[in-house]
Amino acid sequence: MKKIIILCFIFILSTIPCLASDAVYERNSSYNIVGWSVSCSDSDIDASYELVDTVNSAYAQIAAADTVEVVSSSAADTTQTVTVFGINSVDKKVSESIELNGATAVESDTTFKYIDQVTVDSACAGVVTLRRTTGSTTIADIPIGKLEALLAQHFNGEEQSYITGWTASVTSTTGTVTFELRFYPDDSKCLADTTGYKVLDTIALTNVLNSVSVKFPNDIVCSAGGWIAVYALGGASNSDGAVTVFGYDK
Repeated sequence: MKKIIILCFIFILSTIPCLASDAVYERNSSYNIVGWSVSCSDSDIDASYELVDTVNSAYAQIAAADTVEVVSSSAADTTQTVTVFGINSVDKKVSESIELNGATAVESDTTFKYIDQVTVDSACAGVVTLRRTTGSTTIADIPIGKLEALLAQHFNGEEQSYITGWTASVTSTTGTVTFELRFYPDDSKCLADTTGYKVLDTIALTNVLNSVSVKFPNDIVCSAGGWIAVYALGGASNSDGAVTVFGYDK
């Protein structure tokens, strides 16, 4: 009788590690998510809504699907690598790293439909310019000493986006600055941004140096194929402001 009881007890114990292992695996799997953030400042927020982009940065979305090229204003910039992030012609998120060749333009292998962000791996002596190959039309600049073009936008391509929070601040008292966190369900609206968007949240800062942070109690879900962007309206020309948006895609 004792032998039977002992054998049963051993059998029960032998099942516990397996059950515990499964529970740990399931518990941890939901945290395998990589987030993103976009952050930038703008010293030229005027009296009509405009995309927040980097101080001293020229920006114009690529007008049609095309390859792009990178070039520096300094011939000395030949060891740095520029990475271009965007959406390709079949609406997938893509990126390509391109090695600079000083003042000689280097073309991408990838055809981009929209440009999301542009970074460089180390500081450059000159201004780095991203251009559309056709016509050499400027899309964005990375200022001297900076590592990013810094644009307050995010394209999610084939995945849904989940926005967890955002911050906005002003650094001068040039009247009210109103920031709109927008979502455009159709990312093509980045070329015609006055319609087709939802205002997810608004932060208005009036005549004071101030910063506001918002943590959403529930993540805001944005459908795949969309464009998230922050637009700002200044109470006077050349108002100053900065924003950061936090989220993840899956």
